[in-house]
Amino acid sequence: MTGKNYLGDAAVIARIVLTGRLVVKSPVCIGDGNGEDGGNPSNSKDIHVQKNKKEQPFIPGTSMCGVLRCLMEESRNEPLAALIFGGTADNEGQSLLQVYDTVLEGANLAYRDGVAINYYTGVAKDGAKYDYEVVDKGEGCFRLEAVIRQKYVRQKNEIRKAIIWIKDKLSHGIRVGAMTAKGLGLVKLEECKLGFYDLAENTDDVKAWFMKPEAWGDDASDGMTEASEQDISNQWPVFEGDFALRSTMIIRSDNVDVNEGSNTHIDQVFLKNSSGQYVVPGASFKGVLRHQARYILGKIQGQGNSAESFLNQFMGYSENIEKRSKSRFYVAESILTDAVREKVITRNRIDRVTGGVMDSALFTSVPVFQNKAGEKALHVKFFIKPDHKTNNHAEIGLVILLFRDLWQGRIAIGGETGIGRGTLKGLSGKFSIDGIEYIINEAGEVRAENGDISKLDEYVRALVMEVQ
Repeated sequence: MTGKNYLGDAAVIARIVLTGRLVVKSPVCIGDGNGEDGGNPSNSKDIHVQKNKKEQPFIPGTSMCGVLRCLMEESRNEPLAALIFGGTADNEGQSLLQVYDTVLEGANLAYRDGVAINYYTGVAKDGAKYDYEVVDKGEGCFRLEAVIRQKYVRQKNEIRKAIIWIKDKLSHGIRVGAMTAKGLGLVKLEECKLGFYDLAENTDDVKAWFMKPEAWGDDASDGMTEASEQDISNQWPVFEGDFALRSTMIIRSDNVDVNEGSNTHIDQVFLKNSSGQYVVPGASFKGVLRHQARYILGKIQGQGNSAESFLNQFMGYSENIEKRSKSRFYVAESILTDAVREKVITRNRIDRVTGGVMDSALFTSVPVFQNKAGEKALHVKFFIKPDHKTNNHAEIGLVILLFRDLWQGRIAIGGETGIGRGTLKGLSGKFSIDGIEYIINEAGEVRAENGDISKLDEYVRALVMEVQ
């Protein structure tokens, strides 16, 4: 070995650094696991977001790694994921990545609640109410490092492509934490800096890495600007549209903070985010859409086991800790536009026997209604996460029928639906399915931009064949 510098397998020959601002785009819920009061009697929520010793919410590096690994396994291959993120007990190997916790600066906490609804009675199940904290707004400094050792010198190019793929996934947005299928957890990496530091052969990279307190990726000789490989995980069927309100709507919140002149007691107001915007959570959509899906499947097949099993596999279920499945039907949160405004409405409860007003039964709420006719009040968006082991045409068929019912005002969203609140009117929409774009106009007419319109009928027929 005279005249040669021999490097052992553990020698670090290169580092890749990815940094940027990780921005919360929809509320994030990563629980701390401390239970009902989290050690703080003044906060009685069932789930509390993770905070550091300074009480700052943060996104753990473990959460980011877990999501990125799953995405890589789904869209690329498991051997590469094992190389980048580490092996298992059967295939030992250290992870090449170091993903740091992202402390969220300027974070605003908000509170959400949920309840399980009995399908047959339409009322809340006893003991099924829960509430939780979310990080409604915030951003933080994200940092990821990949350490390439001599052992992996021949796989250096493969590792490069994997990190570029991770950068692109983060730039487009990933979902972390709990209840991601209900619209929570969307974060995006902005102001990205990516650099490859060749510590074995490039003197400038060695200086850039060792002469500064911390390298940020922007001073590396190699900026890794090549395009990433095609990502099949982005080819999800998407259903979206602009809607107006047919009637009033209220997503009820008990956090009353309004002053309406002579109305000194407001029972419930519309849920708002930290920016003061009216928000319709994905959970509000998911519950009523699942209820309507049961109704549709019941009309096709009756309340048979195959229909319920199909729905459970698609929209998820949780009987207990051992028997549960994550939903592959995703619904984004919706923000109401300035085409709506609120109005204080006071109602009396009526005695069914006498027809008179019941004593002490005055109720005041603040729903919103369409203030500007014909204008968009909210944008609705659904996704289907493909199951690459099976054909998902039947699931697409079900969502087409659900979107149609929402478009025609057959599904009511939010509270007080028994008095006519919560129905929508479709204005414009589109489906993106298997590379074909379908456009819907206000009259409900559908045309295919780059394919055959009859494909939509095939998806619905596939649903009928699946559950019959």
